[in-house]
Amino acid sequence: MITLADILDRAAVLLAADSAIAAWTSAQFGKAPVIFIGLNEGDPPGVAQCPCIILRPAHAADGQETEEFGYAFRVDWVISNAAQTTVGAITTYAGIRQLDDFGKLIYACLKGTPQNPGISANVAISDREVIYDDGTMFPMWLAGAYMTMRAPQVLGGEIEL
Repeated sequence: MITLADILDRAAVLLAADSAIAAWTSAQFGKAPVIFIGLNEGDPPGVAQCPCIILRPAHAADGQETEEFGYAFRVDWVISNAAQTTVGAITTYAGIRQLDDFGKLIYACLKGTPQNPGISANVAISDREVIYDDGTMFPMWLAGAYMTMRAPQVLGGEIEL
């Protein structure tokens, strides 16, 4: 049976081993990302832990009468960059683009390819909704995505990751 803990564990291993993420974060920030499974809201990661990726369970739907199992988890990614450029009347913070680029790399890793199935060869990420922080943590930039994996119930069997 699939569990959210298994999904988060698999995601953490994939993200930690992803060469594209490691190369990008090393080029942008001089180090690999720190990966957390869970979050201490009373003591969240700070600038020293950036870049970081935070994996958290969101919800699960399963049971004997359920036609389709659903497993949702949250992935947050955080960077720190106070750099800005101003051209004429337009000021752009570098962290905005970096945050977007980092999120795309994370999603590519988790959803996988035909050669690398990502979290699961049997259950794809079916939905993703990305939410961006409005800059309240400056110079840290935060975005998060709720990702859902859905699998049909198989009578007399179980679907494995």
